[in-house]
Amino acid sequence: MGQWPAMRQFYMTGGTALPLHLGHRQSRDLAFFTRNSLGTLPPLTRIDDILSRFEKVEWELNTPEQIQWRLDAVSVKLLVYLFPHQFGYQTWQGLAVADDRGKRPWWQVDYSQGEFIDDSRHHGNLR
Repeated sequence: MGQWPAMRQFYMTGGTALPLHLGHRQSRDLAFFTRNSLGTLPPLTRIDDILSRFEKVEWELNTPEQIQWRLDAVSVKLLVYLFPHQFGYQTWQGLAVADDRGKRPWWQVDYSQGEFIDDSRHHGNLR
């Protein structure tokens, strides 16, 4: 995926990036977040060229805010990230990886449920 020019608009962080920083395991669930908070995913040029490199491609979700595939038994998500970034990036095999180790954000997001919780315990819905 690192050779796909559209991936320059995304980065890995959290549970996807930490194993890369630690170098201790492989992940079967990759999540990539947008670098710019535009509210929708950026144009994904040459998507068919990239997907044709995989033996098995299953589309699981395709919305303006999120795309999810299963590519050769690996779950791959492209997600809109609506908040400002306060960290730099490192590069791993052509992919941007957030260098946010040791930094705890003031909010947490549960993308599977579309909800967020901030430190003042306000709950909200991202939908």
